[in-house]
Amino acid sequence: MTVSQKEESEYRAPGGGGLRCVGLCRNIQILKQLKRKQGISRLRSWIMPSFGWEDERPFVGPLDSPPGLGALLLKISPPGYFRWRSREAHFLTVTRKLAQIRALNRAKPDIALELVPSLLELRQHFRLALVMGDRNSTETVVKTIDRFALDTASNTAFMRIRLKTAFGDYAGIVSSQDLNNVIALRMPQSVQGAIIAAFHADRLEPYVARSDGKGCSSPIENPFTPK
Repeated sequence: MTVSQKEESEYRAPGGGGLRCVGLCRNIQILKQLKRKQGISRLRSWIMPSFGWEDERPFVGPLDSPPGLGALLLKISPPGYFRWRSREAHFLTVTRKLAQIRALNRAKPDIALELVPSLLELRQHFRLALVMGDRNSTETVVKTIDRFALDTASNTAFMRIRLKTAFGDYAGIVSSQDLNNVIALRMPQSVQGAIIAAFHADRLEPYVARSDGKGCSSPIENPFTPK
């Protein structure tokens, strides 16, 4: 018998006055899950040590050369198999418990666990994406920080200004709905300079490009004037 999906199945053979049991699988990913205690932990919780125990050398891999029945099992289960033992007197108890394990495993709902990323790691990704000129990645980082509330709203607002400055989106800074709230905060000089540069690029540069001295001398809105 072979492992199907995430279930473990045992092949039993008499030996030494007891039962020798193995967990087989044809899929290497399933075997890795067994080794990560998803399957073996069930055996240890439900059966061992009261009704069974691990073999002295429980894991047999594709690089091993077991004799006799072991070689046949390795052909059936190329990624390898897990060996454990029980007593004949416990056979019915063990098979009943294995059936219960499978029934509970089938009834368990599939729950996707979402890992919360590290703020430090996200900041590193943000800086790297800025250097690489990858705007989509930088925006994804900021959205992720906001989504999990990993940092203050002011810090993510400063990150958005840095993002837009790096990609020359000065109009996006000037027209931002959060700008009034941002300029009311204490901010790093780099952020303040970015806002001033954005107003210069968005409001004055068009006049400079046209050599419009009158337009250049006309007053523009001071972004840091309280409203």
